[in-house]
Amino acid sequence: MRSASNLKEKVAEVFELLRDPVYQYLGVLLANREEAEDLTQEVFLRLYRCLYKGQAVNNVRAWVFWVAHNLALNQRRNDSKIKQSIPGLGIGFVSSSSIRLQMPSKRYWNESAMKRFKQPWPACLPRKEDVLN
Repeated sequence: MRSASNLKEKVAEVFELLRDPVYQYLGVLLANREEAEDLTQEVFLRLYRCLYKGQAVNNVRAWVFWVAHNLALNQRRNDSKIKQSIPGLGIGFVSSSSIRLQMPSKRYWNESAMKRFKQPWPACLPRKEDVLN
């Protein structure tokens, strides 16, 4: 085990560096500010516990986002179960098994690609005059 005060300082540094990106990432996945805030704190608590136990974390940034992603998946799964178990609330909601979470950059690429493909075909191609000049 490492010294608790030294470990707290290191986790606090990581928290200051990654808090906003993790919060934004969770906000995109969950579309709920309160849940994103709660899970952001949970990510860094888990980092502290992991390091306190002496477990090695080679790439802290990757580990933090991996934990954040898994927490978001679990949260969405639990939310879906709650909505389905309460009579009247489950109607009209999509089940978690049909929701596929994507990385924000992949989601953005898919949305921008769809916008390009919805345009008429000639608008996607450069004009002959532009190519020759």
